[in-house]
Amino acid sequence: MRVAILSDIHGNRHALQSVLSAVDANSVDQTWCLGDVVGYGADPDACCALMRERADVCLAGNHDLAVTGEIPTDEFARGAAVAAEWTRETIDPGHLEWLQTLRPSADVEGVALYHGSPREPIWEYVLDPLSATISMDVQSERVACIGHSHVALSYHRPPEGDAAGTRREDGDDIALDPGEWLLNPGMGLEKLMRDWGFTNFEFGWLVDTEMAIYCVVIAGIWQSAGFAMALFLAGLRG
Repeated sequence: MRVAILSDIHGNRHALQSVLSAVDANSVDQTWCLGDVVGYGADPDACCALMRERADVCLAGNHDLAVTGEIPTDEFARGAAVAAEWTRETIDPGHLEWLQTLRPSADVEGVALYHGSPREPIWEYVLDPLSATISMDVQSERVACIGHSHVALSYHRPPEGDAAGTRREDGDDIALDPGEWLLNPGMGLEKLMRDWGFTNFEFGWLVDTEMAIYCVVIAGIWQSAGFAMALFLAGLRG
């Protein structure tokens, strides 16, 4: 069976449509979404409609659960919290009801699916070998797929060895050798930007040690300024 696995759409209709175009060009049997259909972006209804139509399996991410009210926004950055509140106020009631049916983990066709991690499906990021090892110890299947971090990665732990991770690029092939695997499809932003002509665009700050400090700086500016991306994008859309 050939499966397309998406994650962390965040209300970004343009990126989602770009990814779905690639899915259509590759003749898949099923499409699975690992959560965060909404949050931040200004098109929650369009993204929900597309996933309701196209996804055979869809998980709930932390932003989806914040929009439905199932988790509080106290631990969110200010911009993320305001975006969740805006989405909750503007989303179509039918799409909100659909989001309420989603859960942050599932086992499908012998593959374990989690939004965050096998240990903590809602919140935990898996971005290093230690967290990958702990996750592999508790995942329900030999192969697991995760989202949340927005970084395309794979972690493999052979039967007699330690877990090691690799950054993945568009077009990579992976042979699922014996042992446990954690696979993260990343986000659609790279695909969208490359389709727009920025062929070398990478969202690699979280795995590039030379760039990691800029993530900290940007996060600090974002938090202190209280910038609300959802409201900004909604204003641009009119």
